[in-house]
Amino acid sequence: MKKISQKPENRRILVVDDEPEIRQGYRRFLSPEKIERIESSRSAPAQAGDAVGAEGKDGDGPVSHFEVTEAISGDQALEIVQRELSVGRRFAGAIVDVRMPGRIDGLQFMQKAWEMDPNLLVVLATAYQDRSVDEIARFLGARFQDQWDYLNKPFTSGEIIQKARQLVSSWNRREREHAYVEQIKLQQNAMVAQEQLAAVGKLAHSIGHDLGNIMQQILTKLELENGPGSQPESRDERRIRLNEEMIEAVELGSTICQDLLAFARRSREVAPPNRIAIAAPLQKSLRLLRQLFRKKDITAELALDESAETVAHEARLVQVFVNLLTNAVQAMADGGKLKISLRKAAAGGVDFELSDNGPGIAVECLPQVFEPLFTTKGAGGNGLGLTVCKTIIESYGGTIAIESKVQAGTTVRIHFS
Repeated sequence: MKKISQKPENRRILVVDDEPEIRQGYRRFLSPEKIERIESSRSAPAQAGDAVGAEGKDGDGPVSHFEVTEAISGDQALEIVQRELSVGRRFAGAIVDVRMPGRIDGLQFMQKAWEMDPNLLVVLATAYQDRSVDEIARFLGARFQDQWDYLNKPFTSGEIIQKARQLVSSWNRREREHAYVEQIKLQQNAMVAQEQLAAVGKLAHSIGHDLGNIMQQILTKLELENGPGSQPESRDERRIRLNEEMIEAVELGSTICQDLLAFARRSREVAPPNRIAIAAPLQKSLRLLRQLFRKKDITAELALDESAETVAHEARLVQVFVNLLTNAVQAMADGGKLKISLRKAAAGGVDFELSDNGPGIAVECLPQVFEPLFTTKGAGGNGLGLTVCKTIIESYGGTIAIESKVQAGTTVRIHFS
């Protein structure tokens, strides 16, 4: 298993108390400028072993130094928590007085702070006994029962230092555990994806060879029909055009079968890609789908730069465009207009954009659209089309992205390098 990167330990403590002397004591206990003897929270003389920051009675251990932030009320403390969260900074713990002036007391602060940062750990420090620990537990709720502790005033430096150590240690341990769990989830997802791809490979190997042979036979017969030995001048022009389009379709099918076999065997391209005009495979794809466009009452608004080029295999790009155009047509059940543009990018490369006015893709589905076997079409989809498109585009150094809004349509953007 890959080792989890260690983040710097979070030693940030928020102190919330309305008494200046108490806050000063916290700072001297938890963030001393130098090791010295100090007084307790009630100004009692320091006892032996109460040297600030000392691990043992002789002060022979490492200094317990914390990053302390002060607030004089619950309201101010909430503002500090919100401000720090907005810049990506979190407190490991808070030491909070219960009774304070202002709109909210310490317990109400805890409730509101947990709404902003549910992982905050808290120590309640109070000199009053007007609420029992059980009453406080009922007020704060069972969800956070392991995220707060209780300390009576007066306390010594050793007591408050140990509470701060516990806050910091527990918070950082929880973060490490969370990172570990997230890594396990990622690895499990990767294993599932590998298993899905292996299943696709097996499927490709089983159908690719037979289907490829069948298509090759059909292609041969169609080429003979339109070959040099035939009499094209005596045939109906429409029949010739349809035959040509069928030849293109079968060529595409044969290429797809070859891709499936190559995927199953993890083989490389036999021939290197060439520099081609991207408009050529795009227009071929539109011809292949001409009848489907008519049947669905869909028109295409084109803005194509015929000179835009990239290095690729033309048949692979036909495969990409046919997949994307078919998805768009299927999404537009009531017909409509597709907007297709192809232009040179200002920073280099070529940008392709395809927009439909279909129902769009649900926001929870968008992160999964390129995953193998994921489909929103039910039994009518196999979940491979967009996965294949992404694989092909990225193999040529390009990128593909999808934006969609429910009831506002979907846009596919490809950048060719």
